[in-house]
Amino acid sequence: MLPKNYITAAAERFPQKTAVIFKDQAVTFGDLDALIDEMAAQFSTLGMQRGDCVVLGIPNSLLFEIVFFAVLRNDAVAFLVPVDSNPEEMRTIVSGVSVDFSIVPENTSLPALGELEHASGKLLAVGSKENKYSARLLHEQPGLFHADADSRAQQATDGYIARMVSSGSTGANKHVLRSGESINHMCSAIKQSYGIIDEDVLLDLAPPHHIIGSGLIMLAAYLCTTIVLEEKFVPTQILEDIQRYHVSMFMISPFIFDMLSQTAGVEQYDLSSLRLAISVGAPLTEDVYRRIHERCNIPLHELYGSTEATIVTFRLDTGNFEKGMVGIPTTETTVKIFDDQYNELPVGRVGTIAAASPMVVKSYFNGSIPTRQGFHNDFLCIGDQGFLDEHGRLHVVGRSNLVINVGGRKVDIGEVEHVLNTHPSVVESGVYGVTEGNTEMVAAAVARSNETVTAEELMRWCRTHLSAYKVPKRIVFVSALPRHQTGKIMRQKLPQLSE
Repeated sequence: MLPKNYITAAAERFPQKTAVIFKDQAVTFGDLDALIDEMAAQFSTLGMQRGDCVVLGIPNSLLFEIVFFAVLRNDAVAFLVPVDSNPEEMRTIVSGVSVDFSIVPENTSLPALGELEHASGKLLAVGSKENKYSARLLHEQPGLFHADADSRAQQATDGYIARMVSSGSTGANKHVLRSGESINHMCSAIKQSYGIIDEDVLLDLAPPHHIIGSGLIMLAAYLCTTIVLEEKFVPTQILEDIQRYHVSMFMISPFIFDMLSQTAGVEQYDLSSLRLAISVGAPLTEDVYRRIHERCNIPLHELYGSTEATIVTFRLDTGNFEKGMVGIPTTETTVKIFDDQYNELPVGRVGTIAAASPMVVKSYFNGSIPTRQGFHNDFLCIGDQGFLDEHGRLHVVGRSNLVINVGGRKVDIGEVEHVLNTHPSVVESGVYGVTEGNTEMVAAAVARSNETVTAEELMRWCRTHLSAYKVPKRIVFVSALPRHQTGKIMRQKLPQLSE
């Protein structure tokens, strides 16, 4: 079954079952199927066709789900972009991509709207009034990267349904194209790994451009389960919704779990329905694990994967925390450990973690051009360091030092350094990650030519070019960066400069 048919199949089985809950509005599978059909017809009237690339600049909401599946029903490719991107970042994301449509909410204040208007052939606004959803044309032009008929047909022939932005193994923006087949395998793997049934209720807090956000939406449709959509993270609202709707599955980063566990009065909420709290996107620490157990009284499972690999391993909570152990490979997934020459390493030896499965994408895309960077035969080298033990369990011991993991989102060190170095008073900079509490943040060592420039000024400079989570939270000034004899920065010494 193709993802575009998930909702229709669910509507045939459970027409009166609640499909989506969003801001106290509940929609059945039957009604949702009709809303998607109507929106798909409007898109078709506006010219959307098979193989078109369609940017979705819509936050997590019922509107997103309707638009997303309507795009799929027209056999178009949904391009999921971060809606909080600034114009410069959005320009980088869409550069070189053949964009046919961009879709944004009515009366949007999207900062990067101008870039979407410039890149797409047609800019559409979608909205609702009295539970009726409509789409209208805002702007039309030839489009900077308009696709030709051959490339559209090729995308459709290859079975692609979604384009996603990934930081890959380096943190720099790369694109992956996901096929309907890979999504089917993802949904099946999660169902089998965690024993999900159609009576489960899922809660989705992650943004749609993230594999977890859109993945949970597709998983709920595939399994015919109810999903509760959260527009933003408000700890008390999340806890209230878990209790109110008897949520049984919640998948999010350790940072969010930590914030929930430290919410005042968390012990007063009934979270007994939450049998599948799953940590994903960043290393789970023992502190967070213990707090969830002690303050929320729920088990905390774990999933290890990435945008391009999807799900690699899963760990079910047995009550014993083992640092770095992320479980066993999912069904149909093979994990190997490679050295620098792609030789497979034996049990217990640390090397680069690589995975192969029907869920792993076949390549990255530089614009419309596929690239196999980071792949070896059928294996994707994830970039993390680890080893397999004698029980086949994967242990993650480190990662590429070119990436900082901020609450599950990867930050490219080179990107931040480039922005800092463009400041007229910066001679050079070295960016690194530092741990504060149970999360990692961006820090920088800076050599300056003007001693009057302050850390606050450099942070403001970065905010004009970077998303908030990429901006250094700590800047230390140095006379020069530590370097090897070869001239390379000694990055392992950078954190010591701020001590």
